[in-house]
Amino acid sequence: MAPDLPLTPVRAAMAAADPGAYEDQLLAVLLTTIWAVRTGRTLPPVPVSELSPEELVNFWADDQLGQPPEPKERVAS
Repeated sequence: MAPDLPLTPVRAAMAAADPGAYEDQLLAVLLTTIWAVRTGRTLPPVPVSELSPEELVNFWADDQLGQPPEPKERVAS
């Protein structure tokens, strides 16, 4: 369920046209924001549809993919 955000005319039209579209857009914004915070990367300030494949790969690529996690220090009891 989507949070109670103000229902602007654009959101109302989108919800009427496709009830799942609003939730999909909200999820996309949340995932992109979490990834940006986690990696420190940001997308260029243009619509996503105008980004090149290289720009998208640079944003979403996981630099640490395949690397084992660093061991955590154990606290002596």
